[in-house]
Amino acid sequence: VVQKCIEVLRPAAFQFIIDELMGDSLGHVAEHKFGCRVVMRLLEHSLPHQVCQVVGVIMPSVPKLARHRYGNYVVQSMISNSATEQRCLILEIFRREIAMMCQDHFGSSVVRTVLQSGNDSDRVPLAQAISKSSGLVRQLMHSQRGQAIVKLVVGLIEVPERRRLLDEVVKTSGLPASKYGRIFRLHVEQKASSQLLVATVHAGA
Repeated sequence: VVQKCIEVLRPAAFQFIIDELMGDSLGHVAEHKFGCRVVMRLLEHSLPHQVCQVVGVIMPSVPKLARHRYGNYVVQSMISNSATEQRCLILEIFRREIAMMCQDHFGSSVVRTVLQSGNDSDRVPLAQAISKSSGLVRQLMHSQRGQAIVKLVVGLIEVPERRRLLDEVVKTSGLPASKYGRIFRLHVEQKASSQLLVATVHAGA
């Protein structure tokens, strides 16, 4: 019922819902199976100043919510609907805690979503943070979710850094023994062969 009210009422008419949720309770609502959907509808249908109000209250809880079963969806909605300044603050939290986020089941979903669908000003710094985090890429290589993140990172960083990262990945201890490591290594080798072919064609031209 609350979700429907938010969807059909004018933003000014559902301000009372925002007022009721302000304070510590908003973070708890964002962790609830149904409450998270209410918060998401508010972020999607509110006026900019209302979104700013909601995001401002939830911001301190982002590290916790991003790793929560339901809260991670709220964080994704915050990134999609907040103003540039607040979105940058959220992503700065992710860059500071990038190892923890990438290695968490739900946090990695938020990271992957940003790398896939964010704009370049959001995606590239996040990809660079992952690439430069000591030992993180090697850790990620041994899981399906981690491999998906590394593939996205490889496509976003500059060529010199990409080569360094791929060299690190290929030399990762135990990589051939990992199912997802073997798949990724095949992906890398195919990509390298493709790049070599393109370079040969250009050289011949």
